[in-house]
Amino acid sequence: MSKDISTKLIHHDYQVPSGYEAVPPGVSKGSTVLSPSVADVRQRLRAFGHRDGYSYGLYGTPTTDTLEQRLCTLEGGRHCLRGPSGQAAITVVNLGF
Repeated sequence: MSKDISTKLIHHDYQVPSGYEAVPPGVSKGSTVLSPSVADVRQRLRAFGHRDGYSYGLYGTPTTDTLEQRLCTLEGGRHCLRGPSGQAAITVVNLGF
């Protein structure tokens, strides 16, 4: 069965050659998180907040978690909470007061 061009573009079979490493981390897209089964999705949802399961990009991706960890390292912090916008970040700080 021949695949549509849009399917071929989204599900391309290219693999990065072994031994190739880049300094920046890979970017994990948050709009589509694939799962092998419904049970796996349920497990991811139960793991939400524990940083070992991803169900949708709105709740974070490996890329955003890496950003938080690196910001903590740069600032000498123990925890980091990123916001979706500058206004959201300011609101979170103000809610603390």
